[in-house]
Parts: sequence; C-alpha cells; structure tokens
Amino acid sequence: LYAAQPTAATYARLARCARDVLAGGHSVLCDATFLTRGHRRAFAAIAAAAGAMPVILHCDAPEPVLRERLRARRAAAQDASEADEAVLSWQLERAEPP
Repeated sequence: LYAAQPTAATYARLARCARDVLAGGHSVLCDATFLTRGHRRAFAAIAAAAGAMPVILHCDAPEPVLRERLRARRAAAQDASEADEAVLSWQLERAEPP
C-alpha cells in the first residue's frame, strides 16, 4: 500500500472526494501524511479552485514517541493502519518539511 502506484491512487481518490465535498459547499478535512510538497500543493490548489482557504495542520512527535505509539497500537491489535516501523522509517527518511 505504500509503494508509489498505490500511494498515487490513494491521493487521486482523496483529491476526487475533496473536490466533490467542496463542490457541495462543505468544508473538508483531508487526513493523509502529505509527506511531499507536491501533494500539499495539489490539495491547496483544489481548495483554491473551490474558493476555500487551505489550512495545513502539521503534527509532529519525536521519533521514539512515534515508534512507541506504533508498538502500543500493534500490541493492542486495534490499529486500523497496517503501517509498521519499517513504513515509519521510510516516511521519516523521505518527508519534506512543510
């Protein structure tokens, strides 16, 4: 799910949904990692095209905290995400700062 093609498909679907919600006159919150400036710019453009003001909520935590949260969710077996520590490492290496 975290390879380039599935990620592109996920963001494309999210973009379509965001456009539809905005076209319906509603606010929308797009919950994704938005690791790249390109993804952030694309969604800001969607908002602007709909006359909405894009806002980025950037959440951050130290890497040890993120890893502990992953382990705790994994141990509880209640995590909807299939992301593991390898995915977290990949994301931390490639994330472009906001």
